[in-house]
Amino acid sequence: MGLLNEAGSAFLKFSERVVERTEDYTKIARLFLEIRRLEDESSGIEREIGRTALSKKEGGATSMDLADGAFTVQADRIMDIKAKIARKREEIDSLRFARRGNYNDEI
Repeated sequence: MGLLNEAGSAFLKFSERVVERTEDYTKIARLFLEIRRLEDESSGIEREIGRTALSKKEGGATSMDLADGAFTVQADRIMDIKAKIARKREEIDSLRFARRGNYNDEI
């Protein structure tokens, strides 16, 4: 019976590890999706800035005031998005590092 108990314990431990890995991979995938959404949002804001600049150029403007309230708001949004992306990438790295450390143990 001792052999069966050990086999059962080993199988249970293995099953727990599979669940942990699946949860980690799911978190990482979710973070990548969030990063992609944020990158798309940032690209949209950059397009808005470009359209605004082109519109001003077509209107005869020879320069653009970077202290303009609308531009500043958009630029701040982009910088905020970049900071969020960096935090999510750090979270992904920490999950990958934790996974490497936890799952290299023998079963």
